[in-house]
Amino acid sequence: GLGASTAENKGGENPIKRSDVEEEKQNEDVNPEETSFQYFDDAEIFGRAPSSVIDAADAAGAAILAGVLGGQQRMLVDVRDAELSVDPDTFVQFMELAILPVAAGLEGLKSARNRVKIVFPTVSQLLLYRRSMALAAPEVVALSTLGFDPVEKRDQLVVLVAPSPDDDEGLAAMNELLHPTDPNVTPLLQPVVVINHHMVPVSGPAKDFEVAYHLRLLSVQYMSGDERQAYTKTNNE
Repeated sequence: GLGASTAENKGGENPIKRSDVEEEKQNEDVNPEETSFQYFDDAEIFGRAPSSVIDAADAAGAAILAGVLGGQQRMLVDVRDAELSVDPDTFVQFMELAILPVAAGLEGLKSARNRVKIVFPTVSQLLLYRRSMALAAPEVVALSTLGFDPVEKRDQLVVLVAPSPDDDEGLAAMNELLHPTDPNVTPLLQPVVVINHHMVPVSGPAKDFEVAYHLRLLSVQYMSGDERQAYTKTNNE
């Protein structure tokens, strides 16, 4: 009986060895890519916050250029930063770096439209900008104010500086320029970028523009010190 059993195993298939071979074959058929995991850095998912206003201006300039090349006609650059609102010199730096990519592309361009027009809410703001500006190229970058037919046929890109939220007259002038109520007035044909550097959202037609760049600083509150009672109230108080 033992000899017959041994001969039978030699002549037939060994079920244990067959299962081992099948399992090994199944492991070989598994695609390693299907079971692998891909790692993404947080910056790739959420983006990287600028370390300074200058970095933000560079990013905004690249976004504006990409929008213009992509055929966007109405764009919003929403940078709610207190430093830009109170420091004219910083705002001038931001503006110049933001329009520099487009201005560099227009320089020397043989076209009827080869200029960037920056439109300010008031004459005083225009003068402040002109006093600090470093990009002195009137044939490429021109300045104007709301209410004085600011846009000309030569302008390729119109950059509107949003008026202060409490400047009702300035807001009305900007909204009228963006969306004329007079049927005899032709709407702007050029691409328009509205730059809002105030701490509140822009209103009017500009709020529905394509957001080319958005920066809003987070407000972080924290506690310091070792005395818990200094920050909490007891039930008796």
